[in-house]
Amino acid sequence: MFSKFSTSVKTIILTLLIGIIGFFTYASVNQSNLSASVDGIQKLLRKVNVNNQDQDVGLPKVDKERYAEEKTNHLLYTFIEILLTLAGIMAVVFIAIGGMEYTVSAGNDDRLNGAKAKIMYAVLGLLAVLFSYAIFTNGINFFEVSEQ
Repeated sequence: MFSKFSTSVKTIILTLLIGIIGFFTYASVNQSNLSASVDGIQKLLRKVNVNNQDQDVGLPKVDKERYAEEKTNHLLYTFIEILLTLAGIMAVVFIAIGGMEYTVSAGNDDRLNGAKAKIMYAVLGLLAVLFSYAIFTNGINFFEVSEQ
């Protein structure tokens, strides 16, 4: 199945898969460690030793599950922003490469048409990235629940 892809395409796909798996592994491990660290910090902050007696200072309790969910959401949001940024950079690079190919085509119709196609698809890809970013950010703002 993968024999028709070049080695560089296989390497890029493998790198992306490893990165995605690593990101979600980090997010889940970080979330499980977060619960224990919040417990320890909460116990430390809630009790103060005064005259050899522990006094409750009345600090509010931290909702560990909500905090972990917000942190995971932030990681996911950052990951998607990074992916969209990289896709936009790649589109601009392909526009530049297509422009150079167009410039040096020297009237060869095949090379000229190939360069035009590369520029056209890169511009379409850039538009797709821009629309994806707009939908993503507006979707996050639209579905965000504010607490009052």
